Amino acid sequence: MSFAEPYEWYPAEYRTHFDIQCQGNPLIEALYPQYSEAEFLGFITNTPELPYNFFNLPFEHAQRYIKRLEKAYIPSPLDYEIYRHIHSEMVNGYVHRNPITPMQQAKMLGVARGQFVPNPHNNKQTASGSCTLLSGISGIGKTERVQLILKMFQPVIRHELYQGHPLIIDQVPTVSFEISNLKSVKALGVNFFKATDKLVGTNYTQQWYKGKQATYAFLIEMQLLAERFGIGITHIDECQKLLAEAKKDDSPTIQYLESLFNNVGVPIIMTSTEEGVELFDSKSNSDDESLRKFTTTRRLTSGRDIRCEKLSFFDDEFQQFIDCFLPPYLFNGTPARYEEFKAQLYEHSQGVHQVLNKLLRLFLDNLHRKRPEPSQYSDVLKAVFDNQFVKLKPALQALKNKSAQTYELEMEKLRDYKDDELSQMQDDKFESAGEPLEPRTLHTSVKGPRVCSERELRKL
Repeated sequence: MSFAEPYEWYPAEYRTHFDIQCQGNPLIEALYPQYSEAEFLGFITNTPELPYNFFNLPFEHAQRYIKRLEKAYIPSPLDYEIYRHIHSEMVNGYVHRNPITPMQQAKMLGVARGQFVPNPHNNKQTASGSCTLLSGISGIGKTERVQLILKMFQPVIRHELYQGHPLIIDQVPTVSFEISNLKSVKALGVNFFKATDKLVGTNYTQQWYKGKQATYAFLIEMQLLAERFGIGITHIDECQKLLAEAKKDDSPTIQYLESLFNNVGVPIIMTSTEEGVELFDSKSNSDDESLRKFTTTRRLTSGRDIRCEKLSFFDDEFQQFIDCFLPPYLFNGTPARYEEFKAQLYEHSQGVHQVLNKLLRLFLDNLHRKRPEPSQYSDVLKAVFDNQFVKLKPALQALKNKSAQTYELEMEKLRDYKDDELSQMQDDKFESAGEPLEPRTLHTSVKGPRVCSERELRKL
């Protein structure tokens, strides 16, 4: 067992829950009640403002303001619904994981429960954890959205005294980690350990990545950590890599993942591309395969199946993007605020958040450097797109043609070379690696663009 000091923790503040079934449970009463929609939007919205004298600033100063726009976040109406769903799932998951009850202590410490009193319905939640599948095409910010929502909860809650009795536990409401290209249970476990270590300051990763433990040992240790730290919900990203294993009858990854949330009762939220979702299509020439896929699909979407969509030209969210990057106080009366320019932006980005963010930032960069006439704004935007989005054009064209599958294949070609190296490694190489490997992802607008060379800048 590892003991360490969490990097960021907050003392537990208990609030009596309105549901009598949840009262007397410190893990639930330490959670902050659900925020109102106005409070939630106030926290999650991030729209950095450009100064009124933006075009009069030295270019070096203007660059700093443009850089801040990289982390702009315009919430959609779906965000608050996801937050409320996650909060509810966490509370429901904690209902039968009360650390002050003899049953939970017996479960954690192996102590006898005493006299057996039948109550078949009391512990249903433990028998089957809930799983939510959140899917959508690459680049629309699924990962960013979930991780921002998870940050609405404290990273670590420290319990010391509850109702006058000692309660020594560091509660971890949320854990988020990514599926490795290795598609092994050991890689899954090590990424989980790494995410836990980052929160609570332990060193489980070092203890396990070089070890020769059997596969089941990783699962058991993950279950123990979920119990010990009172993990409320687990976010698993890049699940299309994991779900691809659903094609195989002897898939250990799917089986062990099911066992993890079924046995512990920790709710899971998974993010996946559309490609991953298609693997759950229960239609098949084989009845056995259809039944197996149906069972997997039912379990992995037992909580909710949420589809994230790209921006629509008529969405308020799309207009808010434009207002943030091309504010009226700087661009009113110029073509940048005309419907024609808005249509050009949508044509180039196809409503993909990441592409739109980068396109607008590069456009602002060029306006400040080259100072074109407003009548040339459309030409500048086209030049930026033609120069900086060459490799993305096939993917965006596929999206325009409503071929999400081709779009994902083209996006896959843009992966960092490290992804290719990871996908070719075997389990034995993974076990002897110097540190756990973590693939890069294109699935967030937070990731910054590659910096242009001076020669490339002169072309624009």
